[in-house]
Amino acid sequence: MCGFAFLKSYRNMLNNGKYCELLSRIQIRGRDDFNMIVEDGYSAAHARLALIDIQMGKQPMRGMGRGGRYIIVFNGEIYNYKYLRNLLSMHYTFRTNSDTEVIIAAFLVWGHNCLIKLNGMFSFVIYDSSNDTIFAARDPSGQKPLYYSEDGEQFLFSSCPFEVNNSFRLSDHGISTFMQNGYTSGSNTMLHNVYQIEPGHYCIVKNNILLVKRYFDPGNIVRESVQWQYSFDDEVSCLYELLKRSVKRALVADIPVGLLISGGIDSSLLLSIYRLYSSDYKCFTLDIGGDESEVGQVLKYYESERLQIANGTIADANKFKYVYGKIHTEPFSDSSSINTAILMESVAQERNCVIGGDGADELFGGYEWRFEHLLDTYPAMVLRARRVYSQIKSKLLDQSFDFRFSPLYRYPIFYSDEITRLFGIGKMTPCNETSDKVMACLSNDLDKVILSDFLDFLPYDINRKSDEVGLHYGVEVRSPYQDIELIDFALSLPTQSKLAWKNYKRHLKYLHKKAYKNVASKPKKGFGLDVTKYLKRDDMQSLFNYYTSNSSMISRITDVSFANKLLNDNYTSRRWTFMVLSAWLEENLK
Repeated sequence: MCGFAFLKSYRNMLNNGKYCELLSRIQIRGRDDFNMIVEDGYSAAHARLALIDIQMGKQPMRGMGRGGRYIIVFNGEIYNYKYLRNLLSMHYTFRTNSDTEVIIAAFLVWGHNCLIKLNGMFSFVIYDSSNDTIFAARDPSGQKPLYYSEDGEQFLFSSCPFEVNNSFRLSDHGISTFMQNGYTSGSNTMLHNVYQIEPGHYCIVKNNILLVKRYFDPGNIVRESVQWQYSFDDEVSCLYELLKRSVKRALVADIPVGLLISGGIDSSLLLSIYRLYSSDYKCFTLDIGGDESEVGQVLKYYESERLQIANGTIADANKFKYVYGKIHTEPFSDSSSINTAILMESVAQERNCVIGGDGADELFGGYEWRFEHLLDTYPAMVLRARRVYSQIKSKLLDQSFDFRFSPLYRYPIFYSDEITRLFGIGKMTPCNETSDKVMACLSNDLDKVILSDFLDFLPYDINRKSDEVGLHYGVEVRSPYQDIELIDFALSLPTQSKLAWKNYKRHLKYLHKKAYKNVASKPKKGFGLDVTKYLKRDDMQSLFNYYTSNSSMISRITDVSFANKLLNDNYTSRRWTFMVLSAWLEENLK
């Protein structure tokens, strides 16, 4: 929906050219309106993609209560804002119909406990000018970003990573994490002295001291699932009602809302509900051509006259440089970003808001390869033995002598010794503090996998992609599967129930079969591309040759001759990840 920056400072930074650069970055996230408040000791800036209360919902917004001492900048949508507004109307006099003002009212009445009452995707900062206190928070599944940087005298919160003193120093931990995982996660970022407020957390800044706390603990919900005593019929019945409510809430806007659809069950199930509540419905999909195209499957669910198909066969090296160099605010190597960008550019011609199926796989056990070795079957035992062997081999290559089998182990894209040789930094292990703490409290490996995907892969890969790519083209992506009621329900379901008899994501499959009795579902292919084929293009080969030359930006921080030797005949995620970092540095390392 938006981009914002809030600076609490005892210095005059507002005329600094690089702070203006930050303001230009956040304006990309909201093209409909830009406003800024500058007062003694602080400034608040907001760029808006207007979807609710288009005329009166401008930000930064000053609350009406307590002398107007509260200022808010907010990014996202609160789906239950009308319900909360009715509850709060006896305590607060509203002057707009926006969800932004509902957050201020909720904070005035309930304090930080307002967070457990908000159903939506959000990051926001509320400043109390009377007490000189900052309150900032991020939604439970990390659909909206929230970065901060501070030096003890200045605190900067924003929708984009930016160092408060305008320095551009890469973080060794960020480099290592990205080269191993393909994205940064946890509180760390690619930039030194720039951090993230993690999903489900809030922070308070008082007397120049920052305190971060967690308000949403998914581990507690999973641990309580052992007491679950409902039948499968009860589970799917409840799930369907929750899905209908979440889709209905996600369609609340002052403009028409579309739907992103692939050939998989998640988005087509949403379609069956979407048509119940929208008379002006429109769907958007991508044709990547050849055997990988899902357009034929989509047309089984949907009439072609209400379907807009983007051409996914037009990606080239220039698109690669644009997406990974300019759109993403940190290095990010998910290959589906390119086709997502092509799709969003097409969507923007017709809609500025869509719903999609993000979150279903992570919450309902859709990644089969993450679970198949943990089941109590003979094939699973064979797979487990293979993984034990491959983990030992992987850890030896990584110069690690911890041979304990881990069900959560992810094979690194690059090994630690390779990263050390490439960048001259010490060996580091990727760390997601919140995920690690939650994992330590669980005993069931299947539960750990579900929560690992929810706490790490969903916010730092899936949601980051949808947020940054969508808003770059002026499109907000809403995810009904990440409605807080659905999150609570999904995490409450025993993991064994989601995966019974190797029927992965079986609750959603059951509802899909019920909605489309005459259409056989197929495995989802998504909007990814063939990395090997793409890297072998002549223009991509030429780009790789440039990146491994001494003329490239990445040559300033890495041994490009070693990179060339390591990746010369490699057309896998390893070359892709190196080239993504190179593209990002070309645009950002000036």
